[in-house]
Amino acid sequence: MCVKIRTLQIALIIFVLGTILFVNKIINDARISQNSRASSPPASLTTQNTWYRDTTFASASGGIVREGFGLYDDFCKRLLFTKRDSKDKFYCIGNSYQYPPGTYRASFIAFDANGENIYKKQIPIYKQDMLLHNPIDTGAFQADQKLLLGGSIGGYFYPIQTSSDFVLMRLDNNDELDQTFGTDGLAVFDFNKSEDIARDLIVQKDNKIIIGGSTISSIALLRTDQNGQLDTSFGTDGRVVDDLNGTGGVVNRIKQLNDGNILAVGNKNNGTLFVHKYSSRGDLIVSFDTIPGEAYGIEVHTDNKILIAGAVVKDSKYHLLIARYHPDGTLDQTFGTDGMVIKAVYNISPVWLKNTHLYDIKLYYNKILAVGTADKEQFIAIRLSMDGSADQEFGVDGLLQEDSPLEGHDISIKSIYMLQDGRFMIGGSDREVNYGNFKMYVSRYTSDNITPHNIFLPFINK
Repeated sequence: MCVKIRTLQIALIIFVLGTILFVNKIINDARISQNSRASSPPASLTTQNTWYRDTTFASASGGIVREGFGLYDDFCKRLLFTKRDSKDKFYCIGNSYQYPPGTYRASFIAFDANGENIYKKQIPIYKQDMLLHNPIDTGAFQADQKLLLGGSIGGYFYPIQTSSDFVLMRLDNNDELDQTFGTDGLAVFDFNKSEDIARDLIVQKDNKIIIGGSTISSIALLRTDQNGQLDTSFGTDGRVVDDLNGTGGVVNRIKQLNDGNILAVGNKNNGTLFVHKYSSRGDLIVSFDTIPGEAYGIEVHTDNKILIAGAVVKDSKYHLLIARYHPDGTLDQTFGTDGMVIKAVYNISPVWLKNTHLYDIKLYYNKILAVGTADKEQFIAIRLSMDGSADQEFGVDGLLQEDSPLEGHDISIKSIYMLQDGRFMIGGSDREVNYGNFKMYVSRYTSDNITPHNIFLPFINK
């Protein structure tokens, strides 16, 4: 009897050790993939494949999570992942618009890894019994899995027009306003009694929070501690304001580098984009080479080269734009043409789709994947090799473009989330063209030869 028990114990130990080694291998492979040095990428990245919407995701609705709040336009701005109570959960966060009274309010939809068990919520904010205008453009999970939302508050609410301020909101693990954050769950910051509009936020490695956007005609950054209290060690009294030599502009994305320095990218008001590198204290280190265009997405190589994604106008029409910079702010001439990849997008007529933008970008297994929208008609994804050449194993000449799967619908894609096996998820909004309301929209894309496994790589998707 003792021999049998001992044998079972040894077998159990071997099984547990084997499981740990297997999980560690997957995680290590994922971390290698983040650093773009993987020796064995998924088959989906090395062989010619047909990419398509994965109908095993949200299978009851044809591979789509599409939800709204009734008589509203509902916009998903970011697709986020968390794990709570050992359960995987995705959040599509953004805002809902209702007219009347003509106000935005924070909102989200949440669902599991299979696109099921959908839960949705709005978070209206009132002041003196008046519903405040509260558009949310960004969000992130803190280390304790509490959800931060960032945007603006105040501004236009029917029938009164006021100035708007930066706002951070924190929800607890039950998705209620966290009363330990800021004041009653909100941290509100004014710059100059002006129109302050926030576009992005990050949670730093030390758990401090940076939120960025614009104020009047200047770009603006602000930092708080993890509980929403202003960090006066950053910039001047917690704020960085720069009018970009009189041109003005807006910060669209923020990223923290491994050395603690901070990148901010966005658009100037003169038709060019900017990339700024700041120290951890908010001092400007370098302003990168200026090029025509708009910047909405940012990603960083392990050698600290910087990718930006957006759009550029040529011949009076928007083209897709991906550019790569050296850490010193000069364009990387080994990438694309003169450091840039510029691509026009056509539909099958062919008609040139003139209002074409990339909004998010990820670096994965020596591939560059960016997603966006063409004329609100099509979802587009472009995948490049590391030298900027089109990845011929993806779509047609490196470009995947699709209409909304719902006939007669517009679609606008703002966010991407990578899975370890090479599949990816997209988040945004869609609506019936002539009279429908926008709804939050999420789908997942897969290809032939993929062996699915749901490992969600939060360190890649930050």
